[in-house]
Amino acid sequence: GSLKAAEDAFRQVLDLGRTRDHQEAIAAAYGNLGVIAMTRGDLEEAVDYYTQALALDEELGSKAGMAAQYGNLGIVALKRGDLEMAVDYHNQALALDKELGSKEGMAGHYGNLGNVAFKHGDLDAAVEYYNQALALDKKLGRKEGMAGHYGNLGNVAFRHGDWDAAVDYFNQALDLHEELGSKEGMALNYAGLGAVAFFRGDRLEARQFWVQARGLYAEIGAQPKVALMEEWLADLEPPAEP
Repeated sequence: GSLKAAEDAFRQVLDLGRTRDHQEAIAAAYGNLGVIAMTRGDLEEAVDYYTQALALDEELGSKAGMAAQYGNLGIVALKRGDLEMAVDYHNQALALDKELGSKEGMAGHYGNLGNVAFKHGDLDAAVEYYNQALALDKKLGRKEGMAGHYGNLGNVAFRHGDWDAAVDYFNQALDLHEELGSKEGMALNYAGLGAVAFFRGDRLEARQFWVQARGLYAEIGAQPKVALMEEWLADLEPPAEP
């Protein structure tokens, strides 16, 4: 639940890997530092780490590592709004994990391709990808993956204006994230539940959910998300009671 503590730990792994010339450890540390940078909102730093990790994985011939980094670069491309590049990265990642027979990797890439389709406005394709990902993660018993897919399906339901379905999906995701102790996941689900409450006209409930989300984002040090929650809260009318 602390980005700073995680970053410090992975930097120690990086230093040890360099000292012992352990290229696999170095590549893994770069990849994890990229995830932390992206969570903080520093996309340039994230790309730098992912690119370094990818170069090492290519030298090592690690298809699993390459698939992970192509997937990470695809996520950054989506955040930057480059949908074509995002699809290309995710398809490269998916092809590698299919070759390896990694259902866990495939589930992640299907989910990411769903995110690209969602961003593009192709909701039917997004649902198809999310359900493919969910089916794989259910078979594997991967609660973290399932939580992410339920949250994404909630986003589609939200876009359709199906508030009841959105709440159901967000709550399924929230239950899993609480079980896993994922503060970032819980914050994301609270933010979604708050958005549903807002569009239903219940500003007090929206405020409650967004305050919970803001607090969790603050705990993990995700400042851009904290700022977003504060912006949403500022747009609300004051609560009826103190």
